[in-house]
Amino acid sequence: MVGAMVLAFSGVLLAQQTEDGGAQRSAENRAGPEEFAPGEVLVKFEPGASGQAVAEAHRQNGGQVKEIIPGIGVQVVGVARGQEKTGVARYQQNPNVRYAELNGVYEAVGSVPNDPKVGNQWAFNNTGQTVGTADADIDAYEAWNGGSTTDWKAGTTGSDAVPIAVLDTGIFRDHEDLSGKVAKSINFTSSSTDGDVKGHGTHVAGSVGALTDNGLGGASTCPGCVLYNVKVLGDDGSGYQSWIANGVTWSADNGAKAINMSLGGSSDSSTLKDAVDYAWGKGVVVAAAAGNSGSSSPFYPAAYPNAIAVGATDSKDQKASYSNYGSWVDVAAPGSNILSTVIDNPSTTDVVEKYQLWNGTSMATPHVAGVAGLVFGTGLCGATDNACVRNEIESSAEDRTVLSGTGPDWSKARMNACAAVGGTSCDPPDTTAPTVSGASPADGATGVARTANATATFSEEMDPSSLTGSTFTLVKDGTTTPLEAAVSYDAGTKKATLDPSADLEAGTKYTATVKGGAADCASCAKDESGNPLAADEVWSFTTPDTTAPTVGSVSPLDGKTGVARNTNVSATFSEAIDSATLTSSTFTLVKYGTTTAISATRTLSSDGKTATLNPYGSSTTILARCTWFKATVTTGVKDLAGNPLGANKVWYFKTRC
Repeated sequence: MVGAMVLAFSGVLLAQQTEDGGAQRSAENRAGPEEFAPGEVLVKFEPGASGQAVAEAHRQNGGQVKEIIPGIGVQVVGVARGQEKTGVARYQQNPNVRYAELNGVYEAVGSVPNDPKVGNQWAFNNTGQTVGTADADIDAYEAWNGGSTTDWKAGTTGSDAVPIAVLDTGIFRDHEDLSGKVAKSINFTSSSTDGDVKGHGTHVAGSVGALTDNGLGGASTCPGCVLYNVKVLGDDGSGYQSWIANGVTWSADNGAKAINMSLGGSSDSSTLKDAVDYAWGKGVVVAAAAGNSGSSSPFYPAAYPNAIAVGATDSKDQKASYSNYGSWVDVAAPGSNILSTVIDNPSTTDVVEKYQLWNGTSMATPHVAGVAGLVFGTGLCGATDNACVRNEIESSAEDRTVLSGTGPDWSKARMNACAAVGGTSCDPPDTTAPTVSGASPADGATGVARTANATATFSEEMDPSSLTGSTFTLVKDGTTTPLEAAVSYDAGTKKATLDPSADLEAGTKYTATVKGGAADCASCAKDESGNPLAADEVWSFTTPDTTAPTVGSVSPLDGKTGVARNTNVSATFSEAIDSATLTSSTFTLVKYGTTTAISATRTLSSDGKTATLNPYGSSTTILARCTWFKATVTTGVKDLAGNPLGANKVWYFKTRC
C-alpha cells in the first residue's frame, strides 16, 4: 500500500487515500514528489534466500538494486518508470520475497503558526496564562528543579550522553537557541542540504532540546540532551518511506537514545515497521505523532507496537480537536499553542521570526521524546533499557480520571515528566479537603449483622495516624460514650475500618461519626497533606432484633377467683408485637375442660405491647357464673421483627359465684 506521511500539526490537509490506493497530495505539496518514488520499489527477501535466488528474482522482474537499507535488509530496487505497481505485484509472487511495496511518500503532518506573538510555554508550567487550567502541564519545572526553589536544574535536565534524533525536514542549526546543539547531521532526501527550509523540523527540535537558561527564547523538554539532525523529509515537507526507514536505522546505529518522528500517514508500511522494530531492538525509544485528522483510525508509524503514539492536549487538559485518538494512542502531551524555535529570517530582528506558536501532534511528540531523554539521563533504567524508559513514561501519566476530556481517548492519558523521572514533588500543594465518598453500613440500613464493622471510604489517601478511636467512633443510640473498637486504614482502597471489640446488641440503632472541622482541627481525620475533613460525616444503622418476645403480665392474674363476669382478658408483652399475628387462634379463651374458644374481639394498645381479648358479643353477654376459664397466647404471636413468642403463655381464673 502507498502511504502519505504528513507533519503532525494543524493547518494543512492531511493526505487522503484515492480509489486506486494512491495519495491525494495537499495543495501545498503538489509540486513535490508524487505519491511514491518513480522507478523504485522496496523489496525484502526471506532470510534463507540464496544470492542466486535473489539475483534471479531481480533478473525476472528487470530490477536493479540501488541501495540496501542498513539493519533491516530492505532493498531499494530500480524498475522501469510506470511499472512500479506491476513490479511490486510480480515480486510478491516470488516465494523468496517476504514483502514488496511501493516506496510511498510520507509528508510532514502540516501547520501554520496560529499566533505571531511570543507566548508562554504553558506545556512546561501551566498557571492558566493562556486561558488554560492550572497544572494542566507535563510538570517540567518540577522535573528540572527536583523540588528546589533556588536551582532550576537541581533535578533532571538530561545529559549530552543522550542524543535524540529528530527525523524531520532538517534543523536550522544557526538559530540562536539551537547553536551547538546538533551533534550529528545526515540527509537521506533528494534535497541539496540537510538544513531546514520548511521550518517544521526546527520547531520540533526546539521543543526537544533547545538551549535553556541562556537568556534567549524559551526552554526545551530535555535541555541537556544533544540533537541528531536526520533529514528524512524533503524541502517540500514530504519524504519516501525508504528515506525515513534509513533515518531510523541510521539513528539507532549511531547511538540515538530516542527518535522523534513528527510525521505519519494512514498507510501501513512493512519497511517502516521493520525499521522501528530494528531501532527498538537496539534500545531506542521511538516517539511518533498520532496525526491530526481527529480520527480513531490508526496512523503510522505511531500505531506500530514498538512506537509510542502521541496524541495532543490543549491548555485545559482537553483532547485537542484535531488530535487522533483511540486505544492505539499510548499517551498524550501538550500540542496546542506550543512555543518553539522557527527559521530565523536574517533580514529582521523581530522575535516573531525566531519563535512561534504552532499546533499539532507534531508539537506534542517532542515532549515525549524529550522526556525519554530525561529518563535515560537519570540512570533509572540503564543505558539501553528502552522498555523500562517507555514504562516510566506511560505508567506515570496523569490519572485519566483527573482529565475530564481525555479519559477514553488515550491508553495511558497525559504524560507527566516529573513523575516519569521518579520525582516525588510533582504536584502543587494539596489544599482540598477530603470527603467520605462511601460509608458502610449504608445510612439508614436495617437488619445489619451484629458482627458488622463500620467503614468509611475517602476521596483521597488519608493520614493513618489521624484515624483513631477519637476521630472515627460508633455510639449506641441513647448513649454518648463511643464503643470500644479498633480502627485500621487501607491505603490501597482509601478505606478506614472500625471493628467493635464485642458484637453489637440486637435490635439497636448505632451512629457512626468521622470527625471533621476547621483547618486547625487537632482531632479530625486528615489527608496526607494535613487537610481535615471539612465537617463531621455521620451515618446510622440498626441491627436486627433476634430476641423472642415474652409475656410480662396478664389480667386477670393467674389463679385469681371472684373475677367479675364482664371482665376483659389481657396480656402485656416485653416488646411491641405484630397486630397481624394476633388472631382467634393465637389468643384464646375457653371454659376450663372444653376446647371450643369463646367468640371474642382482639385489640392492641397504641404502643403495640398490650393485647386485649373482649369475650362479649353484646353488652348483655357476660361470662358464666362460678366458672373456671383458661386463657392462652400461643407462639403464633410475633414481634415486629418476626420473632415468635418463646413459649405458649397459659393462665386461669374463676368468675364470682
